[in-house]
Amino acid sequence: MQFLTGIKKIKLNLGTTFLLGVLLGSFIFLMIYGVDVVRFTNINWLTHSGDLEGIWDLTQHYMGWVFFRKTPWTFPFGLTEGITIEPISVAYTDSIPLFAIFFKLLSPLLPENFQYFGFFELLSYGLMGGFGAIIPYKYSKSVYFNMISASFFVLSPVLLKRTLYHTALSAHFVILAAICLWIYRSDFKKRKKYITIWAILCAVATLINPYYTPMVVGIMLCSQLQDLIVRKNIKECVLQIGICGVITIIAGYSIGLFYGSVSASAESLELLSTNLNSLFNPHDVHVDIPRAYTFNFKDYSSSLFFSGFPYGVGWQEEGFAYLGLGMIILLVASLILFARQLLGRKSTNRIVHNDNREVVRTRKSYGISIFIGLMVFMFLALGPVCYFNEHVLYTISWPDKIYNMLSVFRSTGRFVWPVHFGVMTLVILAIAKSAKEERRGLLLMVVCLVIQIIDLWPAYTNKHSIYANVRYDSSSDFEGYMLEDPAWDYLAENCDEIIFYIPTGATICMSPEMSCSFELLADKYDLSLNATYCSRPVDQAADEYAKNEMMYREEGKRDSGQIFVFLDETRIPDCEKAGLSLYQIDDIWIGTELTIENK
Repeated sequence: MQFLTGIKKIKLNLGTTFLLGVLLGSFIFLMIYGVDVVRFTNINWLTHSGDLEGIWDLTQHYMGWVFFRKTPWTFPFGLTEGITIEPISVAYTDSIPLFAIFFKLLSPLLPENFQYFGFFELLSYGLMGGFGAIIPYKYSKSVYFNMISASFFVLSPVLLKRTLYHTALSAHFVILAAICLWIYRSDFKKRKKYITIWAILCAVATLINPYYTPMVVGIMLCSQLQDLIVRKNIKECVLQIGICGVITIIAGYSIGLFYGSVSASAESLELLSTNLNSLFNPHDVHVDIPRAYTFNFKDYSSSLFFSGFPYGVGWQEEGFAYLGLGMIILLVASLILFARQLLGRKSTNRIVHNDNREVVRTRKSYGISIFIGLMVFMFLALGPVCYFNEHVLYTISWPDKIYNMLSVFRSTGRFVWPVHFGVMTLVILAIAKSAKEERRGLLLMVVCLVIQIIDLWPAYTNKHSIYANVRYDSSSDFEGYMLEDPAWDYLAENCDEIIFYIPTGATICMSPEMSCSFELLADKYDLSLNATYCSRPVDQAADEYAKNEMMYREEGKRDSGQIFVFLDETRIPDCEKAGLSLYQIDDIWIGTELTIENK
C-alpha cells in the first residue's frame, strides 16, 4: 500500500508519465521473456530458432547481421555481401538496419559473438509502454489510469505474436508514436519542430522495417487532413509531406532498398491479407515448415475462452489483429458512452456560439480524418479478395500497375495494425474523457485489464515457456540441422563458394531450414552463397549466375572451389561434362570436383 501511495504522490507530467510507461513496458517484457534473450553474447537461441517456435526467421535475421557485420563499408551503408550473388540490403534479411548499422560502427569493440535482437525487443516494449501511457494523458492525469492504458498496449496480442518471431515487425511503438504526434499536435507552438519530429519518425520507421513506412506516413496524412480541414493551410501541409517524403526516400536509399536487381514486388498478394473478422478473432495459425518444400498450418487460439472464427486462406494469420476480450468489453462501453453523449447533445438543442464553433469544427475534423484513415488501412489490409470468415465478400481486379505497387508490401494484412492500435487508442481516450467519475472509469479499466490478461493467458504462457529459459552459451559451434554429415565440413574447408542451382530462390524460400543451414556453414568457413532466404526474391540474378557458372565449366573454365547444390533433382545437368562428381549427402544432391569417400 505504501508503494501505491508513493506512486500517487509522484508529480505527474508528460515526461514522467512516459518514463513510468517505459519502466512498466520493460518490466512486462522481462516477466514474459526473461533476461537470457537480452544477453548480447547469447546467440544460440538465434542460431537454433527452429527449436523454439518451429520457424527459422530468427536465424535468418541473425545471419543477416553476421554477414552484414563482416561486409566492408560501402555506400549505400546497408549493403550485405556473401549471402546473395550481388549485395543486398540488410533490410531484406529483416535484421533491423538502424541497429545493424549502429552496432557495425561499434564492431571493433564488440565480442565475436554478438546479438542485439533481444535488446531491441526490450526497447520496443519499453517504448510501447511509454507511448501507451501518454496517449490518455491528454484527458487523464491519473497515474493509475495511464499505467493501465500502457499495460493494454504492451500486452497487445498483435505485439505478442510478432515478438522474437519477426523481430523488426514487433516495433509497433512507431505506430503509437505517430498517433501521439497527432494527438499532441496543438501542443507544438513551432511548426518547424513538429515537421522535424515527423520527418525523424518516418526515417526511423524506414530504418527499422520498410513495412512501417506507409503506416506512419498514412497516420501523418490523416493528421494533415484534419489540420487542413480546421486551418485550411495547404502550403504548410504540402511542405510537411514534401520534407517527410524526401527524408524517407533518403533513409531508404542509404540502406540500399533500391539497390541492385532484387525484386521490389512479390506475388500472392491475395493470400497474405487480413480477414474482416480480425479484430474479434483470436484464431491464430502457427506455420510449421518441415524439411519437405511444404507448409503445415497448425490451428491455435490466443484466447482462453474462444477458439475463434475460420480464415479464408491459411496465410491470413499475417493479418492477425485480435483486440482481446477485455479491450472488446471496453470498446462496447465506449460506444455506449458515445451514444449517450450524442443523444445528450441532440436533446439540449443548444445554439452554437462563435466562441465554440472552432471546437465543433475541430471535433468534426477529427471524426472525418479518423474514419477515412481507418477505412483506408482496413481496405488495404483486406487486399483484392475480401473474406468474412471463409466467405468471399468481393473481389477486385486491380490493374497490373496498382497490383505491382501494392505488392511492394506483399503481406498487406499487416496494414490492419494501425486499425488495431487506432481502435485501442479511441477506446482508451473515450473512457478517459467520458467517464463522469475518475474512480468509476479506473475501476472499469482495472476489471477489463484483468479480463484481458486471463483471456490471453495461453498466449503469454506459451511465449514464456519458449523464451524465458533459452540456454546461455556464447559458443558459435555449428550444428548442421539438415547438414549432419561430416562431409560438409570437408567440402567447406576446401571450397570458397556454394552455388544453388536452378531453381534457386523460390525453392529456398520453401525451405528456410535449408537456407539457414547453409548460411551457418558458410559463416563458419567463410564461404559465399549465390542465394538465401530473404524477404524479397533474388531468383533472377541467382539463377543466371548458376547457369553461367555451369556453362563456363562445360567450356573448360573450371573453378575447383565451387559446391553446386541441386535443389531440383529432376533438373540436374550433365555433371560429368562439367567436371563434377555427383553425390547425395543428407538427401541433398551436390556436384563438386572433390572426391568424397563412401558417397
